[in-house]
Amino acid sequence: MLRRLDFQLQELLGFTTVIFPYAKKQDRLYSLTGLTVERFADPKQRIETGKILYQLLFQNPTVFQGVGQFAKAVHHAGSREEYWKSIFTSETPSAIECKVYSPTLLDAWSDQTFFRLPSIDWFTMESFIEDLQTFPIIKKVDLTNKVLENIQQLKNINKLKSII
Repeated sequence: MLRRLDFQLQELLGFTTVIFPYAKKQDRLYSLTGLTVERFADPKQRIETGKILYQLLFQNPTVFQGVGQFAKAVHHAGSREEYWKSIFTSETPSAIECKVYSPTLLDAWSDQTFFRLPSIDWFTMESFIEDLQTFPIIKKVDLTNKVLENIQQLKNINKLKSII
């Protein structure tokens, strides 16, 4: 999955973003914090990503409490509509033309049969222990505008794709 061209292109363009909705605004949009993921195929980078996400969630009381309130208040089906109803819809794309289609997980992915994987431990080098023992000190980053820009870029790419 991580080696697929579409995933790598998405990562290269900065569209692979992990977000936490944390503060509801008046226009029914939640403010978002999180980070843009880079080099996720690298185990050291995945560890660093996890540590940063941990810090973002637990270091700032506003984010922590806001994410908790969002989690309690929203029925979670996996659509972006849950945090930005005015931009996304889980209805079929033709139903509401002005919104971006964001299906629920059940609509996007059918049930899969999983086979037991061989017991292989990702932990193969003790040097990773050092990576787990440090925590970055980071400031809360509001990604709301960046995510809105990404959505507009994706809309433009889709328009261009439909012309070609």
